[in-house]
Amino acid sequence: MLPIGLIGAGAEWDAVWCPAFSLVSRLVVKSFYDPIGVRGERVAESHDWPGASGVRQLLMPPRLKGVVVLDAGWLGNWVVQQADQQRIPVLVSPRESSVELLGQAFHNATGETLIQPELRRRYTPATMRVRELTATRLGAIRSLSIELPSASPLTVSQWAEAIDWCRFVVQSGVIRSEFFPEQQVLRVAFRKQYDEKPVEAALSWSRTEAPPLYPADFSAELICQNGVAIVTGGRRVRWKAEEDEGDEELSDDRSSAMVQLDLFARRLAGGLVPVPSLEDVAVAVNAARTAIG
Repeated sequence: MLPIGLIGAGAEWDAVWCPAFSLVSRLVVKSFYDPIGVRGERVAESHDWPGASGVRQLLMPPRLKGVVVLDAGWLGNWVVQQADQQRIPVLVSPRESSVELLGQAFHNATGETLIQPELRRRYTPATMRVRELTATRLGAIRSLSIELPSASPLTVSQWAEAIDWCRFVVQSGVIRSEFFPEQQVLRVAFRKQYDEKPVEAALSWSRTEAPPLYPADFSAELICQNGVAIVTGGRRVRWKAEEDEGDEELSDDRSSAMVQLDLFARRLAGGLVPVPSLEDVAVAVNAARTAIG
């Protein structure tokens, strides 16, 4: 068992994180603090977790193996900095703050502590299936496009999340990003090439009346060497290869939250599995800022 601290249940606790924690049994919450007192009391009582009076007490000995930060409230990146200084590994969600703010933490980090940002789109069932398909039936990605619906123009954080997803599926670094305000399109070129040209992604904003649910808030089309794949939200992939095709609703696959908790647990146990870093966040934020200006 791996004793951890949990900071903030967050607005998605009941729907997203509680089911994920129940399935990753190696992580055992030994100390809990929530900046919203009423919510914290309800969650702590329902799980019989020892409560801490604040972040400092939660991080005090007896030493925890790690900390999961779902909602730090007004404390923001200070929580991550405190855990980093005490060399306590952290899995931190930017949901309650922003990806842009979390990217700033990279420049203040010691570089000696595992700080794993929660990048949900990377680990949805649809994304993981696309990674499998591009490694087998579909072949290398030639180009991709993403549509991001929103009731208002996208923020740097929202553009950055989409850029990070592209980096993850293309598996390459960004060499150029450019924004076209008239069309509300952000174009990204990657170091990886196809036919001696950089693989490119076109990210576009489309206005919608109501805020979509995250992470089922985008669709993507990937043109590959041997076919095409269309991703809709977090669990559906339609694809067509040269001699095969499929329309998959991945309702039984592990959620992104569960995958990320499992990766965090494996790292805490001494495993060397790859996980996202603050540098990944900073790179995506920088690409978005460079394009938007």
